[in-house]
Amino acid sequence: MGWMEAVGTAIQYVEEHITEDLSAEEIAKQVNLSPFYFQKGFAMLCGFTLAEYIRNRRLALAGGELAAGSEKVIDIALKYGYDSPDSFTKAFTRFHGVTPSQVRKEQVMLKSERFFLTKARRSWFPSSGSSTIRKAEEKRLWGHTASISTRKWDRTLLNI
Repeated sequence: MGWMEAVGTAIQYVEEHITEDLSAEEIAKQVNLSPFYFQKGFAMLCGFTLAEYIRNRRLALAGGELAAGSEKVIDIALKYGYDSPDSFTKAFTRFHGVTPSQVRKEQVMLKSERFFLTKARRSWFPSSGSSTIRKAEEKRLWGHTASISTRKWDRTLLNI
């Protein structure tokens, strides 16, 4: 399994188990890599760490649930792995720029629930636990774009 497939499989696994306790060891085991090299490769390919990806996905999903439902904030916080409403509110506010109570009371703009990742000539669009591969020419992460040549990318991956 190549690095692109490994990251895609890992992202799919994370999406399927997003409300459970996830560890780098458990995710790396799914793709038959050591946790150290998997985390290093994931960060290099995605531009952010595995922990950041999991945290941001949980906060994005929590925002969607807060906006759409009537479930208590504490229940959503616990569902996505936060021990207290205070820690959830702090992380939620940093990520979305608004508090959970503001989401309930007002119509506010939240960050997208879809993670968009395009890597030189391949891409994953995890949503609803599925991933697809499409052609692309640049690397895009959370709205930031940077072109990278395939030749340079391949040399970089060989050094991991």
